[in-house]
Amino acid sequence: MAFLSYFCIMLIDTLPEVKSLSPAQKYELAGELWDEVTTRLQLFEPHPDVLDLLEARDRDWEARPETAVSWEELQAKLGKH
Repeated sequence: MAFLSYFCIMLIDTLPEVKSLSPAQKYELAGELWDEVTTRLQLFEPHPDVLDLLEARDRDWEARPETAVSWEELQAKLGKH
């Protein structure tokens, strides 16, 4: 894997400002970028694999709702609140 990463330059490697963000800031930026992309692509259709994953997670949640984490809990874990 290290061999492949030598030849693959990730976009983040070309953006030092983004690379230096905290994990919480990167998470927030990812959300903002996602919102912008989906707003611009009104006809966006998720990949079938993504839909399958979401459906599997929904089944897991229905089977074990006690394992769910609220949005507020997630934000607190990321240091947002």
